[in-house]
Amino acid sequence: MKVEQQVISIEVAKKLKSLGVKQESLSWWVDCDGKWCLATSRWYRHTAPDHPGKHYSAFTVAELGEMLPQLTKSWCSAFGWYCENKENNYELKGFTHGESTEADARGKMLIYLIENKLMEVPR
Repeated sequence: MKVEQQVISIEVAKKLKSLGVKQESLSWWVDCDGKWCLATSRWYRHTAPDHPGKHYSAFTVAELGEMLPQLTKSWCSAFGWYCENKENNYELKGFTHGESTEADARGKMLIYLIENKLMEVPR
């Protein structure tokens, strides 16, 4: 599996940053002369001065799992990746579906929960 399939897309990454989600991750989307490149934290720390403001955390499924509420689960079907979040009484709070990667399904769930004020922004 390619690394790009294990992290959120650049579109989801941009939205999470705009919502104020902490920008701490193992990988980053970095603007490489108009093309988005995936970089590791080790590489990024050494090149950050060359890319001011043109970077977004490329969160993994595990990193998103740490940010999402406890009763969030994701699964795959023939129609893509799904993610849902329920409250303690198992009432459905949010649902995403048909995403191409598990990371994007979870990232869009995080966006939904933040935008609808169902959780605080992870910082």
